[in-house]
Amino acid sequence: MRTLFVIDKKDYNENGTAFVRPSVRGIIQKDGKYALIHSLKYDYYKFPGGGAEKGEDHTATLCREVLEESGLVVIPSSVREYGLVHRVQKGIDSDMFIQDNYYYFCDVEEEIQPQRLEQNEAEEQFVLEFVTLKDAIEANERHDHGEKAGNERFECIIQRETGVMHMLEKEGGKKRFSPLLLTFIPYAVVLLFGLFCAVHGIDFLWSRSYGFDGFFVGVMFLSIYLSPLLAVCLIIQLACLARKIGLFKKIQKKKFGIAVGVICAVAVAAMALYFLAPEIETMAEKHRAKSMLKKCDEVISYNESYQRVDGILGIEEITNDSILIDYDKKKVAFLMHNDHDEYIEYELEKCENNTITRIAQQYDVQAVVPLDSPGITLTAYTREAGYRHMTAALVLETHDGVYYKEKLEKDGDGAYEFLGLRDSDFCVYDDAEYKAQRMLKYCDANIPYNKDEQVDTIFGITGITNDTILIDYSTDYGYSTRKVGFLMNNGEDEYIEYDLSQCSETTLNGINQQFEVQAVVPLDSPGVNLTTYTSGGENSDLTAAVVLSTEDGIFCATKIYVNDKDKNLDLRGSEYYVYNEGY
Repeated sequence: MRTLFVIDKKDYNENGTAFVRPSVRGIIQKDGKYALIHSLKYDYYKFPGGGAEKGEDHTATLCREVLEESGLVVIPSSVREYGLVHRVQKGIDSDMFIQDNYYYFCDVEEEIQPQRLEQNEAEEQFVLEFVTLKDAIEANERHDHGEKAGNERFECIIQRETGVMHMLEKEGGKKRFSPLLLTFIPYAVVLLFGLFCAVHGIDFLWSRSYGFDGFFVGVMFLSIYLSPLLAVCLIIQLACLARKIGLFKKIQKKKFGIAVGVICAVAVAAMALYFLAPEIETMAEKHRAKSMLKKCDEVISYNESYQRVDGILGIEEITNDSILIDYDKKKVAFLMHNDHDEYIEYELEKCENNTITRIAQQYDVQAVVPLDSPGITLTAYTREAGYRHMTAALVLETHDGVYYKEKLEKDGDGAYEFLGLRDSDFCVYDDAEYKAQRMLKYCDANIPYNKDEQVDTIFGITGITNDTILIDYSTDYGYSTRKVGFLMNNGEDEYIEYDLSQCSETTLNGINQQFEVQAVVPLDSPGVNLTTYTSGGENSDLTAAVVLSTEDGIFCATKIYVNDKDKNLDLRGSEYYVYNEGY
């Protein structure tokens, strides 16, 4: 314990006898005032306490002496050190009187017991009073203490008690830094970030916000990111406020602090989990991926453009997106890098032919993966164009049956899984046959031409036996557009598709001046006509521009060929070919 100060009167014989008895005294504060013992007879104040008995520890002495002098019941768990005053002077029955006076902060119970004063204490008329240090110091230093005045032993007591009061007043008057202030730092950071965003802007909803909008968005973003820390700060602040207004006065300070600490620890743990959850999830995924990699029958790499030399999920054997297949348990897993390393595993159920038929009718083929024995193929299905990069179903065909997993929803929110098949060697969405099948399914009009070039089928599509123009006036699967496709047999089956953009009369005049009309195809409503243009001369067989004129506007694609090998639509034999007819 620290020494506050020393009182040494130097009025004793150092080589003589000495009487040593330590004392223990309590510093009890309540609402800015201190519990002090007031001697009504001699008008002075002192801290409650007294000498320690032989074999008695300080806490026991403090509890006993405070109860006897003041009637206050000390809470033992609240006792905490303040300091000691070393006192040496001439003794009454000995050459030296040595006393270490130990001062302790402590809390007391609300109920006050009767005093148990000794005879000399009763004669001095000790009473308990709650007074300010200023009033107690003034009474000790300026008031008349009657017959006690001038007594050396009494003057030492006054010097000791008043000295401790002065130190408490001095230290209590300092503007101490309160740890509670630290809890307001995160709020200040949030506000400063909001001001920074107000001045410099912040990206939000595909635009940059400034001013009040930027301030609001910045505060919102950082508050969400720091929400666990803000929650901890709020708990501490509310707890301190509740204590201040007296809601938890009956709870000991120490116990109250422990309770708040436990709550904060739980909040900190929650915050740690909040930030560590992705890492924990990654570790769990890595464990599952390694287990599957160890047991699976086949590993198939895809999306090699996303190759990761350091391995996916830290697995050195997997350096690019891979499909893992376990034929025995009929499991299919995807180990990939979609913005971050990810592992997704599916258990497949056996199905009948009618289930496969229903899936084929409901979804479009996204990828067909050839497998080694005992697997034959793994087919991934996607749901129409708006979801073309997402996988909606998996079908595994083996020698012992067909197994499937349908509705591959991400977190059950209706959005399908992005398994990264778009750029794989197995993706068929962008293949001409697949696009032709799909365009034929959704188009508003299909118009045959080049009837002299009739074949059995084109791409094996029933009903398409000669070159055909496919036109989609507007689509409703995720976006609105105008599309024109040409399904034809130029030596081999071919499909060419164009997305048309809306153009002005100026653009149309420019096309008419630069190119020559090749064919004009009349359309049913809502189409008016489709006009193709050629640059003439040696390139009169090639189509240079397509213009779709409808009731709601003109849509075009220009310069759709670069050389004589590109986009030969072979419209010469069609009934719409007008290049040599002076159109």
